[in-house]
Amino acid sequence: MDAKKLCSSENSCDEIKISSNVSYVSVKSTYRPKFSLSGEEKEKVLLEGKIKLLDGSELKCYPLPQTMPEVDNTMRLDTTGTYLIIGRNNAKKHVKTEKEKNAEIMAGAAEKQLFLDNAFSLLANYKRILSDSRMFLCPVPIQSGLAYTGTSGFHCPTLGVYIEWWMNCGASMVANKKGAKWLVYHIAGSPLSGSNSCGVVNEQGETTSWQIVPFKDLWPSFIEINSRYDYAKNNYEAYSLKQVLDLLGTDCDYNAVHILFLENRNKDLTFQVSSLRNQVLDMTAKLHKALMELKTCELRNFIEAYNKLKDETDKHVSDIREERIRLRKLLRSNAIGNVEYQKNWSPLRRAKESAIYKFQNFVYSSLLSIFPDERITLDEVKEFLEENDKDEKNIN
Repeated sequence: MDAKKLCSSENSCDEIKISSNVSYVSVKSTYRPKFSLSGEEKEKVLLEGKIKLLDGSELKCYPLPQTMPEVDNTMRLDTTGTYLIIGRNNAKKHVKTEKEKNAEIMAGAAEKQLFLDNAFSLLANYKRILSDSRMFLCPVPIQSGLAYTGTSGFHCPTLGVYIEWWMNCGASMVANKKGAKWLVYHIAGSPLSGSNSCGVVNEQGETTSWQIVPFKDLWPSFIEINSRYDYAKNNYEAYSLKQVLDLLGTDCDYNAVHILFLENRNKDLTFQVSSLRNQVLDMTAKLHKALMELKTCELRNFIEAYNKLKDETDKHVSDIREERIRLRKLLRSNAIGNVEYQKNWSPLRRAKESAIYKFQNFVYSSLLSIFPDERITLDEVKEFLEENDKDEKNIN
């Protein structure tokens, strides 16, 4: 099944080339569902011979006549040091002998290449793969690993694991400035330092090494999703990758992958906008506080005048309210008519509106004269002076 080109989309991350085969990509993971099953959920699906996917759907499974050796994805300390090596340029390139090449083929190199050649085609068929347990449990012969823990948590990944991971981990789907799309297929790096050299594949099946930043958004989700299906890998039937591709045929919706990348980009931008908005609010609050610290004496004088004018305005408005009550009582008792009521109430209403406007204008014009370049509110001033008074009391 040949991979086809997808429609180009806007950039989903920034790329800085540092060598011919390594790139640094900054991405954000904006959506993180619950990847691990609870003990109760796991017991339920095992008893019923099913697997429960991340979206909550359950797939009927077909028990193996003889169970496979148990997959052990327990996290443990790595003693080999293999996954402490980050990047491809840390050692001289090893020229493989014919014997080694044959050994790789026997170990699944051909199956791995088949997966890479069709990664985008498989993702385009995610609906069919996530609806058939034998497709979902199709083994993928790719071994990832981390410094310190080695291959812990990465053993025996399946096609369904990769599909769910790509769909739910934003950091696993990246694109460069030109809009070229890449899927992470191999994870290698340090969970402590964040240094990493991950394998990515494009829609033509070409691979390269990229550094994903932040790395912590990438590897934990893969481990959790992969470990979620350990029991199923050992006990239920699975198709081979060739069988899956034969069943899928050549008819698939490549636009589905384009949509997935756009959704991932949208989540990323939404996260960035929210983060930037919070940063702006935080920076504005700090700026306003610094400006108010410079104008503390002026603000105290303003608040003193504000309180005095507020008391006067409140009393004036209260007197007008009482007079209106008196007039309404006279109107209800027919002591005065509606014409006389309106004649007496109209000037009082205008006086009330004028007093309130005068008070509001005083607040606005006073703050504008103190802070001509920033719109600092009355509430900010009150809160600042209250905190300032508390600090002075604590010092004393």
